[in-house]
Amino acid sequence: MNYKNIFITLIIALFALSQLFAEENKHFKANAFVEVKSVKKAEKFNVLLKVSFDKNWYTYSMKEQEGPDGIGPTATVIDLVPENKIAVSGKITSSKPHKKYDEAFEIDIEYFKGNCEFSIPAIAKKDIDFSKEKLFVLFDLQQCEDERCLPPSAYQIPIKFEGSDIQTEESIASPIEDPEKEEASDIVAASQDSAEKVSMKTESQSEIESKKKEGVFAFLLFAMTAGALALLTPCVFPMVPITVSFFTKRAEKEKSRGLRDSLVYTAGIVVTFTALGFILATIFGATGIQEFATNPFLNMFIAAIFIIFALNLFGAFELQLPTGLLNKLNRKSEGGGMLGVLLMGLTFSLTSFTCTVPFVGVALVAASGGEWFYPILGMLGFSTVFAAPFFLLALFPSAMNKMPKAGGWMNNIKVVMGLLEIAAAIKFISNADLVWSWGLMPRELFIGIWIACSLLIVLYILGIFRLPHDSPVEKVGTPRIVISIFFASIGFFLFA
Repeated sequence: MNYKNIFITLIIALFALSQLFAEENKHFKANAFVEVKSVKKAEKFNVLLKVSFDKNWYTYSMKEQEGPDGIGPTATVIDLVPENKIAVSGKITSSKPHKKYDEAFEIDIEYFKGNCEFSIPAIAKKDIDFSKEKLFVLFDLQQCEDERCLPPSAYQIPIKFEGSDIQTEESIASPIEDPEKEEASDIVAASQDSAEKVSMKTESQSEIESKKKEGVFAFLLFAMTAGALALLTPCVFPMVPITVSFFTKRAEKEKSRGLRDSLVYTAGIVVTFTALGFILATIFGATGIQEFATNPFLNMFIAAIFIIFALNLFGAFELQLPTGLLNKLNRKSEGGGMLGVLLMGLTFSLTSFTCTVPFVGVALVAASGGEWFYPILGMLGFSTVFAAPFFLLALFPSAMNKMPKAGGWMNNIKVVMGLLEIAAAIKFISNADLVWSWGLMPRELFIGIWIACSLLIVLYILGIFRLPHDSPVEKVGTPRIVISIFFASIGFFLFA
């Protein structure tokens, strides 16, 4: 029996459990009310959303706000779900927001803190009994305090009839489930800080092996591409302009400080991921990694992890590192000097870990040919590209004007990557099935599931169907057509 395999399996399992049961980064309480117990189809009514933020925490208003550089805070977005039962029918009004001058954005910003209310005009798409139906306000916001902002997240807040017994939400939210299965008293945190980059690296073991046969440079390019895609995820992309603005403002007092801080910050990110690769290589060694990748039990375990990642990307629940660890690192990073900036880079790497942890898992598979240095090389290439924009944009801040704005397209990427996670999981299940000779995953079924995943991606990209957290696809542009053709081609190729 290989005790190394058992040891690392326990470590991964404990780490996964620590994320599943970690406290949510939610710093507000909220309730949603209606004054009528039931409504008929096409009848209009009003939903009142009451929010109470924790001390020192706030969120930005629903107004789009841009500074002189074309950069501004992330606007709060409110919607109603499920869309087949309820919809917003007019302009959402709110209590008067506070105003203050923000040095990072160089504008007066509007924000909500303390207690605030939102009045949401709604229309019923079917007959609704609020004492029986599970309906939600989708509250998409970025939570901030004086020293930091969390990545934007979406929360589902159950709508209650005002005459019913309504319980105030506690500070910990439950993971999002299917609305039909959700308890009506739960505010559910949607995993918008989940990671799209995740699945780029999880294509399949066969693709990774082919990259390795082409040479170390092909594998390095593969890892760097994954790092570039990680930047498009909801837990990373909105943080780029905020972080860069922080460095540029510090540089106004001392020219060399902005360059130094951005360089140290990116070094913190690179060191964090590369250290993970080094630890993996050290624990296993060349032979140990090869045995790890071919073990059927571990193939099944990795498949289960990928399925968990996929559900996370679909918004079923949220994975994150323990809040206590992140808060401790945040407090240490608030100190001045290079050490504080270095810890900021480390903290950012950990808070975005939901976007990158599947890449870490595939790094094990990527080294299955026996080259112990592949995890180190892969993490180094990934983290270098992942961190580069923070450094380059600090040198050339005007380039931020050309960056695309954060929006619903990031959630589209998450769902596509979630379907790729499912395809990757099927590959590992097939590996285990071949070793055990069970015959439960014949080639026809394996290929059929991959074809189904490809076609589902095509239908999703074209807006034929949507998940509860998605915005409507108002038009199908060139990027969507190109991506759809690509995945449709894969599906037809597999079918042939």
